[in-house]
Amino acid sequence: MRRTPGDRAGGSDRCQFTEFLSRKCSECEKIKDFQDVFIANEAFKELKGKKLSFKELLDYPILMLDRKSTTSEYLHNLFLQNQLDLVPEIELSSNDLLIDLASIGLGIAFIPDFCLSQAADSDSLFIVETKESLPERELVIAHSEKVPVSKAAQVVFILFLICLQTLFPAKVSPKELPVAAAFIYFRIKYH
Repeated sequence: MRRTPGDRAGGSDRCQFTEFLSRKCSECEKIKDFQDVFIANEAFKELKGKKLSFKELLDYPILMLDRKSTTSEYLHNLFLQNQLDLVPEIELSSNDLLIDLASIGLGIAFIPDFCLSQAADSDSLFIVETKESLPERELVIAHSEKVPVSKAAQVVFILFLICLQTLFPAKVSPKELPVAAAFIYFRIKYH
């Protein structure tokens, strides 16, 4: 995925893939607004109550999703906008694993806030505040009635929406189920 030309100059924060989805999909349904957060455990207790700059965060081991994720691209882009090169200590493919590693003190994890509220051991973790603001994002389902999908894909999508309905009850209703191609992605919340 390449960035749109305006990214480096502070323009659009969406990658072309997201722009493609926005143009090609006839429907975009917002599931949830959320805020990304940095979390740590007592191994980093000196950070409680302090606001760190992105530059100061680079002095600590950062745990984050792997480079192919939109969340990773989003965070790398935020650091680049501040002329900083983010080099994470560990990159994983699961927010649950990031929470587990932060819980045992291996570093400061970057996760969506709704993942922290669902973590069983979230009492041992705290949010590391930053001086720079992190833009709010949205979890979105985009679909197009013009692109047919197989019955198997429809079943998978229905099961996924049932899971979303369990997590965010007021946001998804079964009557909204698309019967065509669908994509789940995160995007920057534009005001």
